[in-house]
Formats: sequence, C-alpha cells, structure tokens
Amino acid sequence: ATQKFGLRDMNDALLAFALQNSKMSIGCSMQQTGSNQFKEIFLGANFSKKLQKNIQFGIQFEWQRRSIKSTYNNQQMLIGVGSVFNLSENLKTGISIKKLLTISSTNKENSTQYVDVIGGLTYQLSKQFYVALDCIKQSNVPALMRIQFNYDISKSISCKYAFESDTGTQFWGFGFDWKKIQVCTNIGYHPQLGAYPGLSIISTHNKRL
Repeated sequence: ATQKFGLRDMNDALLAFALQNSKMSIGCSMQQTGSNQFKEIFLGANFSKKLQKNIQFGIQFEWQRRSIKSTYNNQQMLIGVGSVFNLSENLKTGISIKKLLTISSTNKENSTQYVDVIGGLTYQLSKQFYVALDCIKQSNVPALMRIQFNYDISKSISCKYAFESDTGTQFWGFGFDWKKIQVCTNIGYHPQLGAYPGLSIISTHNKRL
C-alpha cells in the first residue's frame, strides 16, 4: 500500500496470493489505485512452470479498468509471457513481453495500446548482498532502467535502495521478519514532487499444491 505524494487521488493498494512447489506456481492479484473521481482496478492471474533445471517459463493475464466519474470508462486485457534463466548459482536473468489489448472504451482514440519488453538480471555478490537491474521498453516511450541494492543485516532484518532513471525517483526500504511474516516499509522520493511512504506485508506458509 502507498499514498504517493500525500494525495488521496493517488492511493494504491495491492493484494496477492501464490501457491508454489519445486516445479510450478500459480497466483492471483487484485489492485486498486485512485479515488472516487479517478479509479484504476487490476485483476491478474499468473502461472509458471520449470521447463528444465535452469529455465522457468511463465504466462500472465490481467484485466484492467480505468474510469473517470461520469465521463470515461476503459477496459483492457494485458497478456504477457516470460522466462527466467539461472545462469549460475549467483546470477539470474530473465525477459518478458507484454501486450495490452482494448476490450471497450468510451473514447477509443485515447485508449492505450502498447507492447512492453522487460529484461533484467540479479547478481548475488554474497549471502547478504545482491544487486538487481531492470530495463523496460514500452512502445513510443523512452527506455526506463531501474537498479536495486539489497543488504541483509541479519537473518531477520534487511535494507534496500533503488533508483529509477526516467524520473530520478529514489527508494529507501527497511524490512524485518517475525515468524512467518515479513514487514517492509519504504520511502520514495521524486525530485519535483517530494517524498511518499509505502508498506508491504508478506506471509509465507509451507503448503503443497
């Protein structure tokens, strides 16, 4: 959950569930952003399967609805495919392609149609420290790069730093584990719009599919 720049119209809440074992995983997500005046709703379903020892393939479906009170309503479907490759014990890389299709819109001229190509890698320098890099290219938009550093202070405490190239936004995060629950707090800072807080809670339980 976040509230960007202290604005009620930029409230953002996400709830997700996943089940996984050593061969496959399935998941679903629900997200809502905005207010009564402008609202975005996302409902997603995801599936992934290990194809070989070092390769995992995934597919994503997401229904999206954007609306402005009494004036605009837009429904779209996002379809994505991707794969993760374990190149070594410390190095992982992956790529995904996502396509957004319009289902219905009150203003078809302004309805969004795009293709996303996302590539990334994660390198673990030690048991406590890793770095992750993403590159995102969307149709008709300059490429965006994000880099994140994660350091585990202890088995139950970690800290993070991230940077986005397009806006210059920086993120600082602090997390701690309590039994089977992980709580993470973060602060984002945009050079022009200022700071905003965020909170995430992850609960893990050992269940078989």
